[in-house]
Amino acid sequence: MRKTNAAYGTVAANGISTAYKSVGDPKDCPVLVVQGVGGQISEHTDPLTEELVRHGNRVITYDNWDIT
Repeated sequence: MRKTNAAYGTVAANGISTAYKSVGDPKDCPVLVVQGVGGQISEHTDPLTEELVRHGNRVITYDNWDIT
């Protein structure tokens, strides 16, 4: 089974700061999962993330809250 520890952080660009979560090996192929408008990191489904990581991907989600 692949290690699926999550790393949390923030990134700022163009005056906007947003939180993100990264799951999987940083050396693996990154996949950006985008929640709909107003979505939060907590709304991303763990089964989807786990399946993507199991197939050798690094899953990155971000807090799409209040960003339009």
